[in-house]
Amino acid sequence: MEAEHVEHYLKEIASALTRLADAADRISAPNPGEPKFTKTLAEYPGFDWQSISAKVVESESWEGHKLAKAVEWKGVIWKRRFRSKYGNDVWFSRAIGRENEENIYAHLILFKEYKEQNQSPVESLDSKVLQALKNVIKLPVGRNAPVPAPDNSNQNPRPAQPVETQQITPEAIDQNARIRAVRTLTGHSADQVKTWLAKYEAKAPVDLNSFQCDALVKWLCISWAFSRLGNQHLASESYTKFVPGAIASGQKEEEAMRDWMRQVESGVKGQVKP
Repeated sequence: MEAEHVEHYLKEIASALTRLADAADRISAPNPGEPKFTKTLAEYPGFDWQSISAKVVESESWEGHKLAKAVEWKGVIWKRRFRSKYGNDVWFSRAIGRENEENIYAHLILFKEYKEQNQSPVESLDSKVLQALKNVIKLPVGRNAPVPAPDNSNQNPRPAQPVETQQITPEAIDQNARIRAVRTLTGHSADQVKTWLAKYEAKAPVDLNSFQCDALVKWLCISWAFSRLGNQHLASESYTKFVPGAIASGQKEEEAMRDWMRQVESGVKGQVKP
């Protein structure tokens, strides 16, 4: 009987030590957070991992694509996972501990299957909401604006009236200003930016979503670095290793880029390491 008690206590001690070890791992391990990005399943095969500052570290070939199996994001590895009970969704996550004898996971990105038949119909906006929108915004004038019928009641020519322009929101100012500041640093022209925007059928940075805007910033920086280093891989790797981490640690984007550019310039003399 005494032996059974001893065995029971030893198991309790072992369980407590395991919990302490898990807690220590969580404290000492890097904690990049849990962004929970969401994309459609169709985007998974050709997804641009650099658009979220991630790097593929393991992949497999499928139908001409390289399917990521594991990626590095903010210094930690996130692995691909799939469970049939969740349908055809694919996601990338990492274990961060245990609770109630089960693993706890942090999620990087979910590629969710979109099933149109399961989507509820989208409701039309109420007339009160539409009236409220009229009160707070100005409708854009351009090729998509309705064209009024000509007024022939008075044949006398009238002086031209000023054309009303689209209201610029603070978000538009911030996004446009961000790209303007970056291209000023990298020396790109407005026409070069417009050529890049055309790939997304956009006319200005404000027309991009946040991922596309980040990708444009990265393209400006990497193409600048390539002009200095003459190596696309080295240019991309130096940016990825320096700038996102500096920003994540609290440095302003423009300051982080200036520091990185100084490092690249010194690398031309053989002082930078990839």
